Amino acid sequence: GMEDSPDMMAAKAMVDALNQDGHNVDHRPRIFTGKEVFDLIPKIVFHMETYEAELIRSAIPNWLLAERAGADVKMVLTGEGADELFAGYLYFMDAQAPAQVQTELKRIYNMLGDINLHRTDRMTMAHALEARVPF
Repeated sequence: GMEDSPDMMAAKAMVDALNQDGHNVDHRPRIFTGKEVFDLIPKIVFHMETYEAELIRSAIPNWLLAERAGADVKMVLTGEGADELFAGYLYFMDAQAPAQVQTELKRIYNMLGDINLHRTDRMTMAHALEARVPF
């Protein structure tokens, strides 16, 4: 993440909490700059094969994570699709009836292959990293 960003602070807090329990978590944060992100956009567009702004925006952290993970491992487990299967997004709390939740789950589940899984596959494979979905 970007230095002093909420993501970096949350990651540090999690590592600190885990290390208190006698674990030794090897935490190597990947700090990036805005310029670095802008310089990555042509590579991301090439691998995503799209200029769609939302997909490019969401692919940036996937690219950086895959790049970092690919330096150490050849396969990762990912939770892609869990929110779409189990109503994990906060906006589901606004549903007025179970039928609304079901309708929305069907809608976003049917888009997984075109958005989330497509992004994950393209960004990980750009770094020779295999991403597996555990369900």
